[in-house]
Formats: sequence, C-alpha cells, structure tokens
Amino acid sequence: MKLNQLNELSADRPLLTPEIHQPNDFYGHAAILKKYAGFFPDYKVKAVIEHAPRLGADPWKPDLEALLPAIFVSAPYRFHFFRKFTKRDLYAIGPMISYTIGLLNHEEIESEKRRLGKNLLVFPAHSTHRVSVNFDTPKFCEHIELIGKDFDSVRICLYWKDVLRGWAEEYLKYGFECVTAGHMFDPLFLARLKSIIETATLTVSNDFGTHIGYSVILNKPHYYIPENVEISVENDRIFKADGCGFRQMSEIEEVKTAFAGFRSDISSKQREIVDKYWGVTSHKSVKELRELFEITDKMFEQGHYQEISRLNSYKPFINFDLIKSLMTKKNRKFAIFGAGMCGQSILSILQNLNQVYNYSNVMEFFLDNDPQKHHSCIMGKTVLKPQTDIIEEVDFIVVSSIWKDDIENQLLDMGVPEEKIIFGVN
Repeated sequence: MKLNQLNELSADRPLLTPEIHQPNDFYGHAAILKKYAGFFPDYKVKAVIEHAPRLGADPWKPDLEALLPAIFVSAPYRFHFFRKFTKRDLYAIGPMISYTIGLLNHEEIESEKRRLGKNLLVFPAHSTHRVSVNFDTPKFCEHIELIGKDFDSVRICLYWKDVLRGWAEEYLKYGFECVTAGHMFDPLFLARLKSIIETATLTVSNDFGTHIGYSVILNKPHYYIPENVEISVENDRIFKADGCGFRQMSEIEEVKTAFAGFRSDISSKQREIVDKYWGVTSHKSVKELRELFEITDKMFEQGHYQEISRLNSYKPFINFDLIKSLMTKKNRKFAIFGAGMCGQSILSILQNLNQVYNYSNVMEFFLDNDPQKHHSCIMGKTVLKPQTDIIEEVDFIVVSSIWKDDIENQLLDMGVPEEKIIFGVN
C-alpha cells in the first residue's frame, strides 16, 4: 500500500452501527455474524460480542454493563472469567475470522500471491486509542531483515493507530512494504485482514495478539520474536481497564512460548493452544448461529436482559440516582464530562437504557479537560474542550469523573445552572 492509502484507511472515524451494544461492531464483528447467518444489516444482536481474546483478564467493563441477556465469547476458556461478574448466558462461538469473507476473491488472492512470492508478514506490537506501545524498532527491523533473506518479500501489517503515529515511514526506510487492515471501526477490517494473512507464507510478531491465532486458523505458521515492549498509559486505571496488565499472565506466556521457535509448519501443540484460546472447535454453523440469535431475541423480549439491579455488585462508582433522574428527562440532548473509562462506562449504560426504555435522549459529545483528547473520537463520539457556547448546545451534562467536585465548580464558574448538572458517579 502507498502511504496515502495507509493514512486514508487509518484515519479516525465514527462507529456507525445499529447495535444496542455498540462495541459489538468493533472490527465489524456484529455485521460479519449477521451476514453469515443471513440476517439483515439493521438487525440488532441481543448478546454482547467479546471483541478480542482477553487471555487471563477479567471481562471488559462495558461488556458487563450492556443490558443484554447473553454474551458471545470465542472459547469456553472465557466462561469462568465472566461467571465472577454475571449470571447471564454464555456461548462460545469460535474465532470471528472463521465467519469472515475475505476482501479478495480466489483469483485476486492467487494474483497477489504471485506478486509477493514467498512472503513474510510481520505484525509489530501495536498501540490502541489510549495506550502507546514502543520498542527498539531498528533492532526489530534488523531481525526481520535477517529472517526475510529467505523470502521474496516482506510486509509489515500496521495497526491503524500506529500508522497515525508515523510508524509506516520507519519501516519503509528499510524497504519493507506496509499494509493495514484499517480502522477498528471499519466494517471491512476483518475482511481486509483475512486477505492480508491469506496471501502470506509465514507470519511474525513481537507481542501477543489476535493475529497469532488468526494466522494458525488460516494455516499460516507463526513465529514469535521476544522483544522488550514498553507500554505507556496515562494512569494505572487505564492500564488495567485496557487489559495491559495481563501481558505477563501465564496464559500469554504459554502462547509466546509455543510460538517462540522458528518453524515453517504448524505443530499440533500450537493448534491445541489456538483452539483453547480462540475456540476453533466452537465455530457455529449457519443454522446454529441463527438459533442463537433467535434464543437471545426471545430472552430479550422476556426481559431477561434487565441487569440494572446487578450493576452495583461490580460497578460501585455508578450513581444509580442518575438512572432514576433520566426517567423524567426524555427527548433531551446531553454531554458526558469525562472521556475516560468512567465516562465510557456511563455512555454504554445510557445507550442501552435508551434502547430498552426508549428515553430518546441523545449523547452529543464528550467534554474533557485533557487537551490530548480534544477532537479525538471515543466510542463514536467526539471529545471537545469545555466551552460555554458548546455547553449551551445540550440540555444537561453528566459528570463522569473522579474529579467530579472540581468539574462541578468549573461548570458553575462557567455559568452552567446547577439543575443542568447530573452526577454519573458517586
């Protein structure tokens, strides 16, 4: 891909989805399942879709907060992690890549293979919305050059966030070709990724990631290169919320160890590990997936999704008076002050309440005092600097930050009426 193509595919974009639980469509997951099962695009999946195998880690909090009756995970391995927090039905449906139709058809795949020849595909450790990853890039590239001598071509598959950080330019200096699957909100992300992997001969990485399992599932041997990867986050809360703390879990080490030796085939042990954590044998047929959709539809209609009473057990900072106050505020526009994990959790809950109870309240944007977040896109919403003219556009503000007292004083100093301020946290 040319640099302008990389930047275009990686550009920040809103998450456009009909889903009740919007994260279901991260990487286009919900859309892929609906297409596979033969459901219309506007159908709403009545289950949470865990968007990545979080080995050794507790569930992502927004997934627990979604007011849906069931949770879809890749493998049965994940069940006991969810059982600590919820009594909802759990279903293992296997890896999302198995439901995905690649972006390239058979003829295009064969044509690309001829162009690339024997191809080495590299997945560097990648950053996320709120986490920056760094390592010794020159040293890593030298290692890739050494391995690449036995290949006709080398491609670096960059995560969208690192394309925006300018990493493509670094790899291009070494003569490597750079590709990307696109932004995580791009519905074609997995289709593009599948074709990228299918045209490779062997894949390499220097960190744990979904790409390891996907490579094996698509019958591409994978080689893990031990690397000192540094993670940079704003605070420990983000470190834990984004799952960064589980990188040293025994499960992660098990995967890394299994793939640490260079080989041109896939061992039976490697396939066993991928099945254990990615759920290869849990893949559903069209009929089975349709049945799951129908089952969760009925559960949703019967009201089994109402988990509000259980939220207190694992979300003590949520102010449930907020939920009660919304009963009297319908068809209003609001903003959430605080674009961190707390604010995102509040947004997830409010979006689900809107869907379930038809409040018709619209969350317009996030407000945040952190200039680094301004004009970024989080959960499909823009983050703005608090200004009087912007605040006047909404009917009320939900304060969702541990600095709630300071934010309240800030808003009052800006002339915001006290009755317009609602606290989303205790």
